[in-house]
Amino acid sequence: MVVRARVDNYAFLLPDRHSLIGVCFCCSCCCCMGNYRYVPQERLDRIFPRLDGLEIEVNDSCIACCACVDKCYMRSIRVEGGRAVHDKTCRGCGRCATACPNGAVNIRLNDAQSLAKTVEHFLSLGKID
Repeated sequence: MVVRARVDNYAFLLPDRHSLIGVCFCCSCCCCMGNYRYVPQERLDRIFPRLDGLEIEVNDSCIACCACVDKCYMRSIRVEGGRAVHDKTCRGCGRCATACPNGAVNIRLNDAQSLAKTVEHFLSLGKID
């Protein structure tokens, strides 16, 4: 994920130029995003929205090994009926897909313009340069 987190300005003493300043690899070493799992769903969608058009599918290669469950910082994955299931708190970071030893998690954008629409939306709000 490409990020703009104001905490970076304070932590690294960088001036706030209102632009994207980091790339997040969704590791667990410094991330505080997992704390959002405690936020009620209606507020979560406003403050940490999932990218429109992002689709996560668990295919038939899933053997319910729970590797994805262990990697999910939002605790959005559970195993039901022998297969991993993502709930609506999933933000689509992709850690589950990289953790799955069987390639059972597919993540894709079902609308090729969704990323461009998201950037356009934030530009209109003056949130990014």
